[in-house]
Amino acid sequence: MKIIEIHNKLQGALPKASPRIQKALVWLAQHTPEVAWNGLERVSQEAGVSPATMVRAVQSAGFAGYVELQRQVRDLGPSPSLAWRLFREHESSGPEDVITSVVRQETSNLEQLGQILRPQLPALVTWLLQRRRIVVVASLMTAALADHLALHLRLLLGAVDYVDASSSEAWLRIRDLKPEDGVIGVSYPRYSEATAAFLARAYRRTPHIMFLTDLSGVSPKNVTMTVRLPSASES
Repeated sequence: MKIIEIHNKLQGALPKASPRIQKALVWLAQHTPEVAWNGLERVSQEAGVSPATMVRAVQSAGFAGYVELQRQVRDLGPSPSLAWRLFREHESSGPEDVITSVVRQETSNLEQLGQILRPQLPALVTWLLQRRRIVVVASLMTAALADHLALHLRLLLGAVDYVDASSSEAWLRIRDLKPEDGVIGVSYPRYSEATAAFLARAYRRTPHIMFLTDLSGVSPKNVTMTVRLPSASES
C-alpha cells in the first residue's frame, strides 16, 4: 500500500466521523510517518484523543486496528528514505556509493524542478511582490508543507499567513480578504476538496489566486496562476 492510499482511506472516513474521530483522522493524515515507530498511547496523546478513540478512527478508515495501520506505514519504508532503500538494495556497496547515489538522485530532482519553474519565475515573482497580503491555504496531509511554505514567504515578504482550509478560522480569512490580497492554494496530492472550496469562495473577494499541485493536477476554475511541481513518485 502506498502512502497516498493510506491518506485516501483516512480522508474517506472523515465525512461520517464524529468530531473526536475526525480529530484523530486528521492527526493521522498529517503525521502518518510517526505511526511507524510510536505506540498507540503515544500517538493518542500527541493527537489529543483517547486510545479508544484512536482505535475507532483507525477502524473507521478500514484498518483492522492500530497494529495493522502501523504495519502498513512501516512497510512504506521511511519516505525520505532514498538512502535507506539504496542501502538495502546494495548492502555490498560502501557508504560512499550509497551517498553518491542519493546526491545524484536529489540533484536530478532539483534540475527537474528548475526546468519546470524557470519559465514561470518572472510571473511568479511579480505576482508575489504585487500582493498586499498573502494567505497560504491547504488541508490534511498538505498542511505541513503549506505551513512551511508560508513561513519562508513570511521571512521574505512579511505579510504572509497560513490557514487550514478545514478549520473554523478559514471563513474569517476569506471574509477579511481584500481585492489586492493573494491566496496560494496547495493541494499536493491534488484531491483536497476543502482547499478547492476555499479557493472558490476566496475568488469572490480577490482575483489573485495561485494554485500549487503536482504535474498532472487539474487546476480549479478562476485561478490566476497554476504551478505544477514534481512529486516523489513522478521524479
